[in-house]
Amino acid sequence: MFYMRRHRSQIFFNSVRWRYVSITKLLNFCEKKSADFTVFSEEKIVMYSREKSLCMKGSTSALGHNLSVLKDTEKSTVSYGVVHKSVANVVTVAADGSNILMQRQVVVKEPTGHGSSSTMVMQMKYCDYPSRSLMVMACQRGIQVYDADGSVMLYWHSLVPPSSDEGECTPNIQVSASFARGISTFQDCMLCIGTDSGNILIFDVPTRGANIVLREMLKGHTAPISCLFNKEDLLGSGDDSGKVVVWQHDVDSNSIQVLTTIDIQGCVI
Repeated sequence: MFYMRRHRSQIFFNSVRWRYVSITKLLNFCEKKSADFTVFSEEKIVMYSREKSLCMKGSTSALGHNLSVLKDTEKSTVSYGVVHKSVANVVTVAADGSNILMQRQVVVKEPTGHGSSSTMVMQMKYCDYPSRSLMVMACQRGIQVYDADGSVMLYWHSLVPPSSDEGECTPNIQVSASFARGISTFQDCMLCIGTDSGNILIFDVPTRGANIVLREMLKGHTAPISCLFNKEDLLGSGDDSGKVVVWQHDVDSNSIQVLTTIDIQGCVI
């Protein structure tokens, strides 16, 4: 978890002492097959130190999870991404922070391929798979998948009703939502994205190319999804009402099923 503050289009990583209970901890309990999923103590304390400041081309919106980091060990680079309104601001630096190698502003696009200043980006995240890395943008009206540096859009999925001619849709999976939020990889080949309708869209991601396919839609929430997190064969989802659902991938049936649900007061972040 990074603590980020914004000033004159700069990102600062500050030293933070933070006490919290996260979805990560809930999944750790589930992995150990704990019999009690209802009692959690605030016992985890994490320390972070300040790093060198990085100047971004644009501003940063005050949104949850509005910072994504991708480390490329082969190229010895680190990429950072934040969103503001309809734009994702990304910067790639050398691993030691000595040089800024690339800066780019990725404007959310319409199905026609043209940029749109009226469509808000709710979250941007780097998704790292064994064979490739992608940049995923969860937006109003749709989901957009780019290559890791944001230069090429590989896939666009519409959240508008299937009767619309915009975007792509899967005939046997009816998706209707106003915005997407919550992004996570899963099982090294899946992409999971939450929506404001409480559903979670599961996409199959190929090892290469743009043939990304919506495989199923998980229904376990009635409030907008606020966050997603994965750990091995477990997927955790939280919503605005304070409900957490832990899902498990069943290898035999190749399906994702509910393992347990947890009700927590307040929004899950």
